[in-house]
Amino acid sequence: MTRFCLTHKKLTLLFWSLAIGYFLTVIGLRLLSDQPAIDNSVGIWFLSDDQALKEYQQYNRDFGEKEWTLLLLKTASIYEPEFLDDLAAITQRLETLKHVVKVTSIVNVRDNEIDRDDSLNYKKIFPQTSKNHPTLSADQLDQFKQKLLANPLFEHNIFQRNDPRYTVLLLQNDNQIFNATPYRIELVDAITSIVEQYPSVENYALAGTTVVNAELNRAAKRDVVVFYSLITLFLMLFGWLTLNSFKDLLIMLMVVCCSMSTAMGLLALLGIPYNMVTVMMPTILISLSVSGVIHIINEFHQWHNTHPAPEAIRKTVDTLWKPHFSTALTTIIGFASLSLSTVIPIFQLGIFAGIGIAVGWLASLTMAPVLLVLFWQGTNKPCNARLSWLDRFVDKLTTAACNKPRSKTLLLLVALIPVSGLWLLETDTNYTKFFRDTATLSKAYDSLSEAGYAQNPVSIVLRFPGHDTWSNDDYFKHIVDFEQALEKLPEVIKLMSSTKLVEQIDHAFNAGHTSKSIFRQYNQNQINQLLLLGELSNNDDIDDFLLRNKRQAQIVVLTPYLSSRQLDTFKQKIYRLQQRYLPDNVQLTVTGTTVLWANMDTQVSRTQLVSLLGIGSFLVIFLMLLFRSFKLGLIGILVNALPLAITLGTMGWLGIKINMATAIIGGISLGIVVDDTIHFLSGVRSRLNQGTALETAIQQTMKTVGRSILMTSIILIGGFSCMATSEFLPSAHFGIFISLSIALALILDVMIVPALLLLLKPSVARYAMNWSVYARKWRSFLG
Repeated sequence: MTRFCLTHKKLTLLFWSLAIGYFLTVIGLRLLSDQPAIDNSVGIWFLSDDQALKEYQQYNRDFGEKEWTLLLLKTASIYEPEFLDDLAAITQRLETLKHVVKVTSIVNVRDNEIDRDDSLNYKKIFPQTSKNHPTLSADQLDQFKQKLLANPLFEHNIFQRNDPRYTVLLLQNDNQIFNATPYRIELVDAITSIVEQYPSVENYALAGTTVVNAELNRAAKRDVVVFYSLITLFLMLFGWLTLNSFKDLLIMLMVVCCSMSTAMGLLALLGIPYNMVTVMMPTILISLSVSGVIHIINEFHQWHNTHPAPEAIRKTVDTLWKPHFSTALTTIIGFASLSLSTVIPIFQLGIFAGIGIAVGWLASLTMAPVLLVLFWQGTNKPCNARLSWLDRFVDKLTTAACNKPRSKTLLLLVALIPVSGLWLLETDTNYTKFFRDTATLSKAYDSLSEAGYAQNPVSIVLRFPGHDTWSNDDYFKHIVDFEQALEKLPEVIKLMSSTKLVEQIDHAFNAGHTSKSIFRQYNQNQINQLLLLGELSNNDDIDDFLLRNKRQAQIVVLTPYLSSRQLDTFKQKIYRLQQRYLPDNVQLTVTGTTVLWANMDTQVSRTQLVSLLGIGSFLVIFLMLLFRSFKLGLIGILVNALPLAITLGTMGWLGIKINMATAIIGGISLGIVVDDTIHFLSGVRSRLNQGTALETAIQQTMKTVGRSILMTSIILIGGFSCMATSEFLPSAHFGIFISLSIALALILDVMIVPALLLLLKPSVARYAMNWSVYARKWRSFLG
């Protein structure tokens, strides 16, 4: 392949130039089009046949594709006339916003009243003002306050009895789970813009899944700019300092561009937007595609000191193509293990990053050799004092490589201390903790919690069999008992349902003379009469919780924000109450955006396990076959498993959870860190096969391959460390812990591997694994 490219240099360069140009054009057209570039909406995370997603879609269709957003306002007193005037204006303006379906606040909330003609009327409790009397009188304010306090549905929902500084506006807004447009960001910005215009509002907090989704998209946009700027700056600066040539720097950047543009171009070509996982892909590809080409550049210049450029590149490829292929293969397998995930963004990362790595490998064996020959034909690379620090450091590592091997192996015992944290590692997701403490979203949820309000709506949908309805005698009293038991759960702050609304109709119509025990005994006819009274009084709030055919009902449970593990525990409590209080033929579904996010944790755990088993099993077999030695394969496995074990153990001790981003650390880390080990052991193996003594082979490998290993490790650590700047903490944690894993692998490769080789003294056959020999034998066998 390389010889063909060297023979057809113009054709090779034309092919890669056209490929890069095409994919960059595709990316540019996608960014300039009206199609959304970033999408973190709920629908993208699940397979279309996911049962929880199907239930959620059905719930959305039945109840109007709405979700709850909570707006907390802080003021001196919610009963001050100035604030009430401002709140009325805020409420009216929010109701006019696009994608807002309904707004409920203390100035527009309605209650049941019996008029003078004994008819039931569902009307606002906030007194009407006029031009002549624009400000409420003291009596009107007192009556308004008493009406708020009289209805238990309002307390802990839109106001607090004992703390008049806070009130909450409940917004019902569109929940278009497959809409990739940035309407959520626009809605959040519009809400905050309105609230900030009123001086009586001292502070505010906006929460809900709409807000979380908007902030995810906002963080992804920021990461695109920050990640790519930092990695590009770091790559060019470090490349210039270490490669000591703009020619080599250009070759490196061309290979990087091939890898990244192909993967991202395919995403754009298929119309797949970025998300919080795939937004990391360019950074990953830039870092990884550099590693292989640096080995080729450094090896080429070693040979070029004594050979012409064409011969030097041939010897370089003959020396490196097997370890280079092996390292690319292990990295691709590491990403391919993620393609087994049922979490779509992780699946996409595995597929497209694997393609990008394969393209980078191909470019480094075709385009890079052609450019090296063209750029360095007839000239040698000059020495540069700038690199003396790197050479001196490599010399010190070479000297230390073979000293005191037994004492070095004691480091392995010390490394087992953080590994014990593996038992503390947990899978858990809390989206409100995915942002730094100083982030607006994090502070909003803290404010709601401190004020005593709920932050998380959980929907419980009841479906009744056949032609039975919610008001049937066989169901109604059981539903009342079920809701009463629900309200006693410690997680529940407030419960909203059609039962609660109908109970208030009954309370108003009968002047408060019926008790809850009498209410639960009502027959179907009595309940239907109360529903009719509500309809005649224009009580359309019931429609939010009960379909007109009365065969499906929704109970909205307001809780503190629960992590996925806490929410799963809460769901199990609900199911136990269902078994205890509801008839067997009533179908109950717990759903909502946060419930879907919690369900995803099971798939995230499976992703971590499957990716580790997949790449781990592959490496066990591959390394032993590659080196044709059980001991060498064992050393390779140990050296590459230990950094990951230490990294995951450290995460356990620090309380870092496994989530959508950190779940991919395992498979990717194993696929990456094995690369340097393969290059090092291949270098030692090659020299042993030439008859070199083991200690001398190690020292020679350190001076040549060790230099490239050090350079690539620094680039990988620097590249992944750029992710630590992310406002989205899972991405930051991914960058930090992948960098830690690579740093540990570097230490083990240059310190522990030589020690293990000297202690174990693996027997090395006089023949290397020569795939070309096997190919000739196979062709001979075929005749």
